[in-house]
Amino acid sequence: MSSATLKPRSAWNDRFRTPTLDDLLEPFNRQLTGLIDATREQLVEFPDVSEELSWQGIPWRWTLVYRWKSEPDRAWAYVVLDPERLRLALPMTTELIAKLPAKKLSRTTRDGIVQASEVAGVHWAQWELVNKPQLEELMSIARTKHELLVASL
Repeated sequence: MSSATLKPRSAWNDRFRTPTLDDLLEPFNRQLTGLIDATREQLVEFPDVSEELSWQGIPWRWTLVYRWKSEPDRAWAYVVLDPERLRLALPMTTELIAKLPAKKLSRTTRDGIVQASEVAGVHWAQWELVNKPQLEELMSIARTKHELLVASL
């Protein structure tokens, strides 16, 4: 009888071992690593937004969570470091969606909003990150979201 060799879990899947960011970035090619870096840099440039690595359960597992200082219990954005499908998630209120220039958004971006699951008045929009032009469009949504939060104070 041969003994089965256990394949080690990827850092992203291993709930019981807190990975480093380098561990999580290892499966990504150079293009996607650059996109992750650009996403992270732009999200933390927003005033009062901080980044933390957190286990989010299935399906997001180890994810970068961005929180706004005035709402520390609620995440502002997520970068889901799934090695198979890198994603950006922006929870949105109906008020935020109404303020977005829908006709100026690409079809992919609009579809992410329209197809978002709604839970307790929050639309959980998410997009697979593929390139920098798409990232810029998503960052314009993040800017609008940030402006609404600041205005609500």
